[in-house]
Amino acid sequence: MSLWGKITGIFGRQAKAWQPIAILPGGSLSMAASDTALAISAVWACCRAIADPISFLPLHLYRRLSDGSRQRAQDHPLYSLLHDAPNTDQSALDFRHYMQMSLLLHGNGFCEIIRAPRGRIIALRPLHPDQVVVARDDAGRLIYKVAGTDRPASEIFHLRGPGDGITGQSIISLARRSFSLASAMEAYGQRFFQSGGRLPYILRHPAGFKNPQDLETFRAAWDSAYNNPDNSHRPIVLTGGIEYQQIGIKPEDAQFLTSRKFQISEIARWFRVPLHLLGELDRATFSNIEHQSLEFVQHCLLYWARNWEMAIHRQLLTSQERKEYYAEFDFSALLRGDYEGRTKGYSALLDRGVLSINEVRRMENMDAVQDGDVRHIPVNMQVFPAGRIPNTTGD
Repeated sequence: MSLWGKITGIFGRQAKAWQPIAILPGGSLSMAASDTALAISAVWACCRAIADPISFLPLHLYRRLSDGSRQRAQDHPLYSLLHDAPNTDQSALDFRHYMQMSLLLHGNGFCEIIRAPRGRIIALRPLHPDQVVVARDDAGRLIYKVAGTDRPASEIFHLRGPGDGITGQSIISLARRSFSLASAMEAYGQRFFQSGGRLPYILRHPAGFKNPQDLETFRAAWDSAYNNPDNSHRPIVLTGGIEYQQIGIKPEDAQFLTSRKFQISEIARWFRVPLHLLGELDRATFSNIEHQSLEFVQHCLLYWARNWEMAIHRQLLTSQERKEYYAEFDFSALLRGDYEGRTKGYSALLDRGVLSINEVRRMENMDAVQDGDVRHIPVNMQVFPAGRIPNTTGD
């Protein structure tokens, strides 16, 4: 049964103890599928293209101020968990990378919320998606069955990929055919070159072998002499009337390379990753790569970042804290552009008093200077009196 077919009972309440909503692909199905998919270079590159920036971009917890501005809430216990280390075994980068890879491969990312006696969150420990079953109890509340134990939603941090709104669907499950074809082509290429780049063939013996032992002896000698890469270019010597005949389709006739390139673009389409991030540069230019990188941030990474931010806001902050605090990724490092473009942008913002010298220096990872927090504006700029428009004609 497919993953979608296992998603049942979302709104039903017939179960007395707990009712499964989605039995996530577990055991050999999930682990084998994800491991096989990751062995395809295009899948690995797509997952890394998304998970790497989600893991290394700064993730800050902010406090809203009464004047409409904000400041980093470094005094809040959750700040260091999100920004530095969520537990004693992982850095924030390790934790977010694992959770995002779980999202991409399994459709869901889970971690255990560990609280102090008074309810303060002191650690976040990831769980493998195969260990978790999402369910509803007889009161209709979400529960998480972890290793046979029912856990309330308040104890599990759950990141969901696209799905039914309760659980996410695995891209690996949805794109199984595309990934299987890519895997089959890789396996074919591996076998083809392991056999010395020789097409499949048959050997015809006019009289046949007298007994099975003679056949096995000949087969072993033939394999040792010709069916390995080291001897692939040795001339074939046939005696006793044995004939060599090739069978199968040549790789160029089967459009092997073209098909492999198509599968790379097909896999990239599933993950919404531009081809140049997968090493496919056939149609890439300097200008369109810059635009594609910007579109990748806007149409792919922003979705996953907002997914994290909203999950943190809803699940890790109390109802009272949500009025004051929120989490947000800092994408400025990915949107900086080249040095010339940055300097022109900084000059325009400095001239208009939007930024101070020290704010620009911090963006460029430089130390602050004395009196660098003062903002400047051109001296000839004035505020127009209400209802008056200046005469620009000279009359």
